[in-house]
Amino acid sequence: MRSFEVSFSGEANDDVVSILHYIAADSPATALKFIDRLEERIVQLLSSTPFAGRRIEKARYCAFGNYVAAYIVDEDLLTVTVILIAEGHRQWRADIKERLQS
Repeated sequence: MRSFEVSFSGEANDDVVSILHYIAADSPATALKFIDRLEERIVQLLSSTPFAGRRIEKARYCAFGNYVAAYIVDEDLLTVTVILIAEGHRQWRADIKERLQS
C-alpha cells in the first residue's frame, strides 16, 4: 500500500493560525490541543486514503468534525497538499475555487 506525503500550503497554515487564535480567545491550552489533533487526523487520513474525499473541481475535501479540509492529490508524486481548512458553516466552497485559481 502506497503512503502519500501530506503537506499544508501557506494559505492552509494561515487558516490553522486563524482557527488557533479564535479558539485561544477562550482557552489557549484547548486551542493548541485541538489544532494538534486536527492536523494529526488530516495527515493520518490523507496519507493512507487521499481519494477518500469528494471532488470539487480539481480538489477534494473531507470533513473533520466541524471543519473541512480541501486538498489536491498528485498521484504521480504521491503527495497531498492541503489548500484550505475552514469551519464547515463558512462559505468554504467559494474559498476553494478562489485558491485553485491563484
